[in-house]
Amino acid sequence: MKPPPLISDARVLEYAVTGEAVFTGALVLYVGAERLGAVPSLAICESLNGAERFLFHCDEDWNVLGIQAWKNSEGVDMSSVEEIKSQAEKYYAGISSRWVAHDDSPEDARAYQAYLVGNHCCSFCNRTMYEVDSLVEGNGGSRICNLCVTSFYEEMIANQMRG
Repeated sequence: MKPPPLISDARVLEYAVTGEAVFTGALVLYVGAERLGAVPSLAICESLNGAERFLFHCDEDWNVLGIQAWKNSEGVDMSSVEEIKSQAEKYYAGISSRWVAHDDSPEDARAYQAYLVGNHCCSFCNRTMYEVDSLVEGNGGSRICNLCVTSFYEEMIANQMRG
């Protein structure tokens, strides 16, 4: 089964169903206190802003069970898709031939995100639930995010000090 264009708010670049690939046990990835073992599928993803790449270890429905991440920083390039595939081959012998390029564009991924978010965004700044820590719904369906609450609070304090 093909994954959706977006997994955990990151665009799917390539994916593989582990199938006949042999789990080597070389993966040292802990989720909580438990070491993650073999998974049915893997996805190489990139954040929508392009700053991070991920190797998602997923179940058969593309729910994320474990994450490896590489972040772009000054002067350091994050791992390429080929480097991530090479890393995955260490965990699953034979996975290299199973990778499939995802055919959805960045625009498709953003459209899918908009579909998922629906109207679940801040009524003041329009940030989505993926861009904030919390989003509180009030009467009549209006919503406010933690960033706007903080901003409004700081503005109120500043106004009190001025006058």
